[in-house]
Amino acid sequence: MKKLKVDLEYIAICMDDQDRLDQNYYLDLENGETIMLPREVIDALEDEELLKSLPQGQLKLVDLAKDILAGNPRYVEIPVKKRKEGFNDILEFAEKINNSRIKEKITILLHGKAIWRKFKEILQEAPEIEKEWLKFKNEKEKKNVVAWLASLGIEPISEEVIDHGALNH
Repeated sequence: MKKLKVDLEYIAICMDDQDRLDQNYYLDLENGETIMLPREVIDALEDEELLKSLPQGQLKLVDLAKDILAGNPRYVEIPVKKRKEGFNDILEFAEKINNSRIKEKITILLHGKAIWRKFKEILQEAPEIEKEWLKFKNEKEKKNVVAWLASLGIEPISEEVIDHGALNH
């Protein structure tokens, strides 16, 4: 496995960006840099007028965007976390809750609509459980990033220590 210094937290944030309407994310497999390409830059590659109107900061990304979109194997698109994975995370977290009232509320909401909104409302009722959720979610996301990187043959070098136990099945 190739060791590469990466920002696990930022990659997790990129994976969590479900819509990707305004940008897309890539990982540089040589230096570990996470690259955010704004939609304006991507669109400007196909429209000369848009290209001329890009702000200076975005003009600097044009050559990089061309390289990435041409399929340079140095860059890999960071995948989007599937909504179902988030739902499964709530299920897994609910199993660990000791507060039976909150656990029951979460179990009931999983069979309805607007699950995320309702879940957040329940967590606001119980700040200590909300803290547990945020810790659980953060660890889960980092493990997902580590697993994705492993699928690319990359072992992340990070300043944070990751519990790899869940990956060694």
